[in-house]
Amino acid sequence: MASSHSDALTIAERYTTALFALAEEAKALQPVADDLNKLAQLIKESPEFSRLTENPYITSASRLQAAEIVGEKLKAHDLTKRFLRQLAEAGRFAALPLIITRFIDRVAAGRGEVIAEIISATPLRSNQQSLIVKALQAKFGQKLMVRETVEPNILGGLMVRIGSTMLDASVRSRLDKLSQSLRASARQLA
Repeated sequence: MASSHSDALTIAERYTTALFALAEEAKALQPVADDLNKLAQLIKESPEFSRLTENPYITSASRLQAAEIVGEKLKAHDLTKRFLRQLAEAGRFAALPLIITRFIDRVAAGRGEVIAEIISATPLRSNQQSLIVKALQAKFGQKLMVRETVEPNILGGLMVRIGSTMLDASVRSRLDKLSQSLRASARQLA
C-alpha cells in the first residue's frame, strides 16, 4: 500500500505536469511561474490562505471562492486562475505548495538554472542575499535561482541546498556538533 506522502507526490507531479504543458503551449511559462511565486509568498505570509491549503475540512465551495478572489487580487494569468479553480473543485488545494515548487524548478531547469535554497533564521536583506548568490555562483559556476526559506529553529547562520549538496553553517548545527563532542568526551572520561 502506498504511503500518503507518496500519494501526495504523485498527485502534485500530475498537476505540475499538466500545468507545465498548458503553460508551455500557451507560451505563458514565465507569467504562470510569476503567479506561482506570488502564491508561495501568500502561503508564507497569510495564515488564512495557508490554512486553506492545509485544512481538509474546508469546503470546495469555500476553496473555489478563495481561488477566485486570490486569482483576481494577484492579477494572475488566466491559465493560473483556471488552474486554481480546478484545484479547488477537485479538492486538491493541499497539493498547491508542492506543485508550486515543482513547477518553478522545471521552469528554472528549462533556463539552465539551478535552484539554490537559502535557509536562514530570519529574512535576509537584499544585499545579504545578493552577496550569498555571488559567492555560490562563483563556487558552483552555474546560474542560480534563489528560493529563500526562513526557519527560526536553525537559530542563526545559514543552510544552503543546491541539488543534493547541503552546506550547513547554522548555529543549530554547530551546537549539535559541540553537544556530540562533549558527550563523547564525557564517555571517554567515565
